[in-house]
Amino acid sequence: MDLKSVLLSKRNEITIVVFSLAVILGAMIYYSQDSINSQSESFSTYANVTEPGENISVGIEAGEGLSFGRLVEGTNMTKTLELASNNDTLTYVEVRAQGNISEYLDFEQAHLFMNSTDIEVMMEGREPGYYEGEILLDIKTAVNNWGERWLDLLYRLP
Repeated sequence: MDLKSVLLSKRNEITIVVFSLAVILGAMIYYSQDSINSQSESFSTYANVTEPGENISVGIEAGEGLSFGRLVEGTNMTKTLELASNNDTLTYVEVRAQGNISEYLDFEQAHLFMNSTDIEVMMEGREPGYYEGEILLDIKTAVNNWGERWLDLLYRLP
């Protein structure tokens, strides 16, 4: 058997293709880490859900920032977080919640956008009580075109 026939056998061709793909994928992953900036933000939030008919002063306390203040059982309140990037670049944001308020918050967990987006967080006043916690944002912003392609690939896939 000569060296040429050994190197060009089907088994070796498949091995070479798999190895080449692994090297290319590894290089893409390594390079992409330098093409994306990551940061985390957290916002304190609370809600005081009261029973219907409970003596409430005139008006509704809507709370400040991402806090919901006081709301009556059976009602919902929505707060909007407006996000904007400094330049025309692709940004991915993952939203999470912690604390005893988390099971009463409804929001879309993943946001992929350019320039700006609004994230709506709804508090469901299902039962009376005082609820508090944090809304957490994990933000990844592309630094260059390679980072945009990488974010698009990672977060548009099902």
